[in-house]
Amino acid sequence: MDLKYSDPVAHREGPGWRALALVLLAYPVAWQALEAVSTAIGFWPVVLRFLLVWWLPVRLWPAVAAVDIGSALLARHLFEGEPLFGPYQVLISVMPVLVYMLYIRLLRGPAVPEAPDRPLTMALLMLAGALAAFTVAPALALYLQQYREIGDVGLRTLMSFGFGDLYGLLVGVPLLLAIRANRLAIWRSRAWLFEGALALTVSLGVVSLARAHPALDEHLLLLAFLPAMVLAFRFGWVGAAWSVGLLGILLAYFLSGHPSPLRVQAMGSVIGGAALLLGAAMSQLRDQRERLEAQHAALRLSMFEQRELAARIVALEDDGQRLVAESLHEQVAPPLQELRTALAMAWRSGGDERDGRLLETLRSHSWQVQDGLERALRRLQPPALDRADLRAVLADGPLWDWSSENEATWSAALDGPVQDLPEHWKVLLYRMAQAGLEAGLARGARRFDLRVSVTPGVGSVDIAWCLESGPDDARPIAAIRDRALAANGDYHCEALADGARHRVRFDGMLVAPR
Repeated sequence: MDLKYSDPVAHREGPGWRALALVLLAYPVAWQALEAVSTAIGFWPVVLRFLLVWWLPVRLWPAVAAVDIGSALLARHLFEGEPLFGPYQVLISVMPVLVYMLYIRLLRGPAVPEAPDRPLTMALLMLAGALAAFTVAPALALYLQQYREIGDVGLRTLMSFGFGDLYGLLVGVPLLLAIRANRLAIWRSRAWLFEGALALTVSLGVVSLARAHPALDEHLLLLAFLPAMVLAFRFGWVGAAWSVGLLGILLAYFLSGHPSPLRVQAMGSVIGGAALLLGAAMSQLRDQRERLEAQHAALRLSMFEQRELAARIVALEDDGQRLVAESLHEQVAPPLQELRTALAMAWRSGGDERDGRLLETLRSHSWQVQDGLERALRRLQPPALDRADLRAVLADGPLWDWSSENEATWSAALDGPVQDLPEHWKVLLYRMAQAGLEAGLARGARRFDLRVSVTPGVGSVDIAWCLESGPDDARPIAAIRDRALAANGDYHCEALADGARHRVRFDGMLVAPR
């Protein structure tokens, strides 16, 4: 289950100057408010700085930097009584925003990104936050050592400052990105409400148990993040952002007095980051599946259209051959028969030797025309297969005569209850054999072996049709392909050592082809 989002083009192009001015004016106030509610585990104001730089195009960054640096200097001067332009004040006011801009520019690129619904985008977002947090940590430690008397600065102190900022970024940034992209649509999902409430209950229970048993909190806190992984798997990156954000805020306040906040920060950052990556991966997987399903639907529609087109082509071909056969039978055969009769009568009536030889020649030619007409009629219109034996028609009928006339060999083997097939299926099998023989002779083949196997089932029938010809090149025969496609069959052409094999399968056929 994944939740779609909207990302208007106007958002990617950046806000107007009026909206930007309002945001920048509210930025110092929001920073002070978030700093007041921060805990030893999570430092929330860095979320504002990161999102402003991440969301806004590069051309607006100077305004963000000016507001961030100016408000930081004034706040320390007015509220803390520190020098306005002291070296440490300038360092801690100027360095952070420039570091954030540097890493975001390197990892995000010049364009405003889409929502982090891909593992790569989410990983770049997390990496930018981690690099910025741990790069700023030494400067923050120097400043606090000078003005807050925190004592000696060691690796644990630097890790605590770095993880404090990273914890806040991983909790707040994806959550606000999800709110911006999804617009709270996830809360209209009953599945999310039920599973989210269940996950919150489990996490609250685990956190309460960890507070009651401090000796086990290291192990129990790992279980507190398990619901976030499950929700990330179920609801994609939006579910991961909401679950990690809410759970991170919960832990930041419930465990604010924890004796080892660094442990909570590290576990929250690592497991929360893993949940976010899992959610992004699931979103990408579901998007790919939906695109694949759409492609399959389009392919099925295309196959259906091809079958309809092939059926129309076959119907037009059959109708055309039938009309030609009827025209030959009705308009050519009777005059030809009358001509033969007249020639025979004239030949019997006698005459000189010269006229007799001429009449004999005309009679011979008329017989040849008659034979050619009969062969053409047999090829244009198959014999009536409702009563005829299909085995005999395929093995010793017009196709055998046709191949013999072209000095080729023809054999046909039929297995199963072929004779029980309806007439339309018999005509289809005959027409495919006729098309294969015609195309093979045109390509120079001199050997044809036809095999037809019929396997009856419960209310259906499976038909396997195979024609081997040689010597022949393994090119598909369009007439066989069209008839197979029109009847919902599968046609394959493969090369042999001395020829080609054309195979057609009809599986589970219930109705006649059209």
